[in-house]
Amino acid sequence: MPARSVIPLSANNREVLADVRAGKLGIGQIAVKHRIPTERRIREIMVTPSQISRKYIMQGPGLYYAVTEVFPRDLYRAEPQRLPLKPDRWAQAVKGGV
Repeated sequence: MPARSVIPLSANNREVLADVRAGKLGIGQIAVKHRIPTERRIREIMVTPSQISRKYIMQGPGLYYAVTEVFPRDLYRAEPQRLPLKPDRWAQAVKGGV
């Protein structure tokens, strides 16, 4: 399932709505084009054995989207992370010495 956005007409300015209707730019690109600073707030994250989904709000002056994205679970896997510090420096950091 691709991303699904709800775009209230009354919460978006005419230029934003014109770009949405044209269908050539993504929502982030529209915000950049119109120099609209945005804030994103996660509303929900759901994980099942087959998928990961998230719902969030993206908003700024003259721009408001409610977005739902769904990703197949097999796109992601956890891998061990490398520590940015050498092991001896890491031990000092944990003890509060760095």
